[in-house]
Amino acid sequence: MYLLRSAVLAEMLKMRHLSIIAITFLAFALGPVIGILFMFLLQNPEFIPSSGIFSTKISVFALDISWQEYVSLLSQVMASEALSFSDLQQAIFWQKIY
Repeated sequence: MYLLRSAVLAEMLKMRHLSIIAITFLAFALGPVIGILFMFLLQNPEFIPSSGIFSTKISVFALDISWQEYVSLLSQVMASEALSFSDLQQAIFWQKIY
């Protein structure tokens, strides 16, 4: 048990110096916020700017404004963030620091 505890402690000390951890946590936090913003702008199209990439992105979304669509959007965001988490796991456990 002592060896396991020391191994976990050593891995946690290594994780303190990785910047990819902060990037991953930020991505997981921003996903739902961007989803809420998209849903709000779909519900209130008068707030959408007339030109720009943001209006193009909003027009691509053909979503209803409902909890079911929001949860569906969140599941897609979490799936894409899980792919970036696999890079984090590889960086931590295989020590491939970019």
